[in-house]
Amino acid sequence: MKFKKDEMTRLSPRVVADYLQSHGWRHDHDVESKGAIWLCHDDKGGEYEIMLPTNREVGDFAIRMSEAIYTLGEVEERNLREVYSTLAQTNALPSEIFEGEIAAEEDLAWNAAEKAKSELLMETLNEKVVDGAREVILFCLAEIAETLARGTALIGDDTSKKSAVWRSCKRILLVAGWPVKDSVSGTEFWNAARTGQAETWFEENFPEGNEVGEEKPGTIVSRDPESQRN
Repeated sequence: MKFKKDEMTRLSPRVVADYLQSHGWRHDHDVESKGAIWLCHDDKGGEYEIMLPTNREVGDFAIRMSEAIYTLGEVEERNLREVYSTLAQTNALPSEIFEGEIAAEEDLAWNAAEKAKSELLMETLNEKVVDGAREVILFCLAEIAETLARGTALIGDDTSKKSAVWRSCKRILLVAGWPVKDSVSGTEFWNAARTGQAETWFEENFPEGNEVGEEKPGTIVSRDPESQRN
């Protein structure tokens, strides 16, 4: 079974490392600028090794991540797609979600000189998303979206920026317990972000007193982290 490159880049190295540690794997040593070696022994005395990549900017990140899944499938005697689903559905931090979705767009890249402001906002969001602090979460998402839409932190075409940022926001809202309805427009969201109105857009679409993306009878809610572009 072959995995798509964007499927691999969306996986969080931290989530995979946590999974390995909780399933009998032992961290052996780090490989500078590339990742870490993890080891495991089965009941028959066989030894398995995974080179877990930790840097998405390294060219073989997707290949190494797919090799990790293949090894896990062999050790656990599980279907590879099941292994992938387990790792993909485990909640990642907001910063990891943004990193993964941006890396999934091949023609997008970070502008290192302008990335710092976004990273500070993402760190704040990492802390608040666990608390479920609605106002702070929506404010941070709006600020990040506007920074990425209007600034030069991302290098690439506008369509790819919109796709990556909107997918990230939907996944983060899902992690916070607020699945987004299919009827909510990513295009409208992006237009608001580009004009500095993202926070207002959030307030209008997700008013206080209602869960974000609150379901109504007959409404289908998207829970797929790889939802189609709007």
